[in-house]
Amino acid sequence: MITSKTKNVLQDAEGSFIVEYALVVPLLLYLVLGIVEFSVVMFGQVVLQSATLAAAREGSTGCGGTGNPSCVLATLQARAGGSAANGTGSLFNAANLGICVQDYGNVPSTTAWAPPTPPACAAGATPATLGVGGDVVIYTATYKWAVITPFLSKILGNGDGTFTLIGTALVQNQPW
Repeated sequence: MITSKTKNVLQDAEGSFIVEYALVVPLLLYLVLGIVEFSVVMFGQVVLQSATLAAAREGSTGCGGTGNPSCVLATLQARAGGSAANGTGSLFNAANLGICVQDYGNVPSTTAWAPPTPPACAAGATPATLGVGGDVVIYTATYKWAVITPFLSKILGNGDGTFTLIGTALVQNQPW
């Protein structure tokens, strides 16, 4: 038998807002933090792709005619490594950027050709060669992004709390 005092306690709604708030707000904050981090990762992908294109442009012109492959990594690090001038701040650790170059030689324009998937590059990797004028070259830049939000590291991650960002550019070298 329910007494009137027990009935009043069961019908009392005071404090229910606090309980609902305590249950819902942590989930919403987690969701918002995940959205923010995902947005930053996508921005990082765009910055890396842009830096890869700049490095490929530098490499396709023979690094100022010198043919020195180290200028490609220097350009990538300067563009994506973070500076006030390019608006990336400290988004990337320049020491963790790597770029690989695959030279496919002079491919005739009449040949149906699809390049294979380029390999991932180690951090700080400097290309061995840029090819010669007229060669088709693929530039691949990689960066291991540390994912902070735990559920995003499960969805996006490599299993080690990082997500690999990859920027690629396919160019034909200019004569130098």
